[in-house]
Amino acid sequence: MELPKFNKTLEELINITDKWLYFLRKAPDLEVVPESMLIVPEIEKAFAIADRVNLSLEEIDDLEKREQFERERIGAIELSKAEARAEGLTQGLTQGLTQGLTQGRAEGRAEGIQIGQINLIKRQLKRQLGELNQSIEDSLSQLSSEQLSALAEAIFDFSSLGDLSSWLETNCPS
Repeated sequence: MELPKFNKTLEELINITDKWLYFLRKAPDLEVVPESMLIVPEIEKAFAIADRVNLSLEEIDDLEKREQFERERIGAIELSKAEARAEGLTQGLTQGLTQGLTQGRAEGRAEGIQIGQINLIKRQLKRQLGELNQSIEDSLSQLSSEQLSALAEAIFDFSSLGDLSSWLETNCPS
């Protein structure tokens, strides 16, 4: 096909060859790249090169400065995003660690208090009833704070290990 004889309009372009021929024929006259031509990245790049050919040195320098500014702006945005992600991660980790430590301390205190209650009740029971068998000690270790408080109230009503065992079966079914 001879280039001067190529007269298709933008709407008539069917394939990539038509688009390249249109570019070669119309590039010098176009001020804006038609949207249908932007589908082919190589043609878009060719339009950019063709635009630069017609620019003065001052215009090229200005264009390069704008492109550099745009690259720096995009880089600054990406850097800001990365810094924000890092700061968010740091804050999240710090907050999670603080909450975890606080919760861990509270749970540790509660567990320590409960162990202290169990040990006190065991000493009182041994004093009143004699040595406790392993089954009773295991049952005592499984009691909640509320159950331990109830046992502490009932402890002086026991006269034998059988009384204690009955209380455990009634108040703390496994």
